[in-house]
Amino acid sequence: METAFENACQNLADKNQRGEMWDRLTVGYISEIEALGNHVRHRLKLIPATPKRKKELEKLSFQRVLDACELLDQWYGLETQEGVSDEQKAFLKMMLHRRHIITHNGGRVDADYLKFSGDKQAKLNERIRVRRSQVRRLLEIVRLLGNNLIWGVHTIA
Repeated sequence: METAFENACQNLADKNQRGEMWDRLTVGYISEIEALGNHVRHRLKLIPATPKRKKELEKLSFQRVLDACELLDQWYGLETQEGVSDEQKAFLKMMLHRRHIITHNGGRVDADYLKFSGDKQAKLNERIRVRRSQVRRLLEIVRLLGNNLIWGVHTIA
């Protein structure tokens, strides 16, 4: 992920190409943390648990990674959000919603984005532009959560 970001920073001179790359990286970073979360969930399903917990674990969705991490912290004491500030969580929440509209709405702001993202600068139907600094920040948060997820599972599995 870091290499793709650095290559784009160094090699893409065209503003439109960079914008497309920032969108792709945003989607990709969110997809990576979701895939890692699903792997963690699979590993946790191997640990003996009550049928109710197994069912809850099966329904756990890493498309809402912060909610999933909160539940894992409660259920297993993983501390997946260790070192992640409230500001970083709010930013990640906004970027999760951005990923959604990039993927499903061509990057155009809809009413749900305005309602749930926490983005106070967006306007209905405008095209959201992901900035380089936002991609860098997202990468750092995803890396931190990912490391916490991996470490947490290794402490109990």
